Amino acid sequence: MAVFDTERPAVLDPDWGNRWPGQVKHLLKRALWPLVGTLACFLVLNVLLPQPLLLIVPVDLFTAGFVLSMLRATDEKVDPDERQPVLVRGLRLLGAALPELARFTLEIFAFVVAVQVFLMIVAALFSSPGVASVSVRQIPVHGWIQAGFRTDILDVILLGTPGVIPALYLAMRNGVGTWHALVTAFRGTMENPNALRVFVSALPFSILVAVLFFSVGGGWMASIPAQAFIGLAWMFLLVYGYIFSKEVL
Repeated sequence: MAVFDTERPAVLDPDWGNRWPGQVKHLLKRALWPLVGTLACFLVLNVLLPQPLLLIVPVDLFTAGFVLSMLRATDEKVDPDERQPVLVRGLRLLGAALPELARFTLEIFAFVVAVQVFLMIVAALFSSPGVASVSVRQIPVHGWIQAGFRTDILDVILLGTPGVIPALYLAMRNGVGTWHALVTAFRGTMENPNALRVFVSALPFSILVAVLFFSVGGGWMASIPAQAFIGLAWMFLLVYGYIFSKEVL
């Protein structure tokens, strides 16, 4: 991986909103089945094996890294003599970027663990005994369907946090340090406020779908459309984040 040369993130031209739908269509057309298969496996994994809060970070980031690799393989010009499928080219790119992806994931995971430990200490020191004794494990989870759906929502919120996907893109493609990538990516999103709104929209959308899901009881029939909507939001963030990162960073 090439060493990242620090530059000021670019500002998108006013026509980006008209150009990007065509780019999204192009990417989805060339990598439709790998992306659909990845999304389906990801949602099934969340439902059948809902992760604890801390494991959501590595599972989500590694899956996001796989999707970004598929998109990059689709977006790159392929030599006419190379007729390998997108999945094969994407796996090759993922393998080349695997050390950077692992380092980025490990450092974000360590940061989340440190924050959680800090919050637990603060709660124990400054909360009343009744409040301090409440933990995540004591909150009842009504059924594996609801638990998997909660995992899906947290996945969307993680990737919808401004700067996360662009930072992952930088770390994987340019081999920069995690915190350097985060700062650069966050600055890039802040300097493009119109594009930033798309990332931020993931939170209210997830909350709206969750409210509708649980308002009807959170059963099996409600889970199918709810999972579909959340899954599409998750994939949209990755495709959108890839195009954003490619042009801004």
